[in-house]
Amino acid sequence: MAAQFTKLTEEVAETVMEGCDALLRVSAGMQSILTLLDLEEESADALGLHCLLAPLKARLDQAINLIQKSF
Repeated sequence: MAAQFTKLTEEVAETVMEGCDALLRVSAGMQSILTLLDLEEESADALGLHCLLAPLKARLDQAINLIQKSF
């Protein structure tokens, strides 16, 4: 029973870490988009998109950090 529990715990941890890795790639992609939008700072559309994406990326990063601290 203990061995099964240990195996299950390891599988859950591995799955969570794989999910975090995927979310970190999404975060990196969002950062690239934000950087491109920064280069277009004269455009009202770019500024609007930046204002929408920046808080979403920050929240995503906070969620990833919380999960990583748990494991």
